[in-house]
Amino acid sequence: MDSTQRTELDRKIEVSCALLTKAASEYRPVAYANSLVAEAMVLTNLIRILGLEVSMFRIDTGRLPAETYALMHSLRKVGTMKLRVAYPDGEKVTDLVSKWGVNGFYESIGCDPCTRATQVGELSRAGRWWWEHESARECGLHPRMKPKSGGGDGQLARV
Repeated sequence: MDSTQRTELDRKIEVSCALLTKAASEYRPVAYANSLVAEAMVLTNLIRILGLEVSMFRIDTGRLPAETYALMHSLRKVGTMKLRVAYPDGEKVTDLVSKWGVNGFYESIGCDPCTRATQVGELSRAGRWWWEHESARECGLHPRMKPKSGGGDGQLARV
């Protein structure tokens, strides 16, 4: 990391700390829905370092990857964070999945074994369909989409 990059990183950290501190003081009580992805872990660490009164929770639908459960266990074990886990009604989750599909409540982020953990310095989605060519990234469950031709109306079509 060169000095320009370090300066920019320091600025981003400073801005993030200021925003977190403001939120924790002006919008009490503050609860953070923690996804445990890399960006969430940065925010979690800043909240811990700053000693902010921010509760954290995670929704467990029973469909989380094994690595997520392992990370939750590790964080609790070392006392890094207190994470409340909410378990929604299984019947309601089943109804939602029946109606909207497995990823009905968020955009698809890939599936196991189609994803791998990203490495330091990689783009946040670099681990998606990592074994394929850039031009053909599809696992079969998540079709590639492209904008429909004819002028930026935001509609998508299968590739």
